[in-house]
Amino acid sequence: CYVGRPDNPSFVGSEPLGDLADRIWRSVGPSGRNKDYLYQLAESVRKLAPASFDSHLFALEVRLASRF
Repeated sequence: CYVGRPDNPSFVGSEPLGDLADRIWRSVGPSGRNKDYLYQLAESVRKLAPASFDSHLFALEVRLASRF
């Protein structure tokens, strides 16, 4: 299990869902676009743990998908 820590230079902290969605939409890292990572993560959670529901992750997914 990964937990973001405040001593990580990339740690943003808590921010409103819309602001976080905007940051994810714009951000690109060494492995590619953050929005693609979020979409793949949401899909993986659905496939690997169908009984689980991560409301924050899925709300971000909806926010990003509605940008089209």
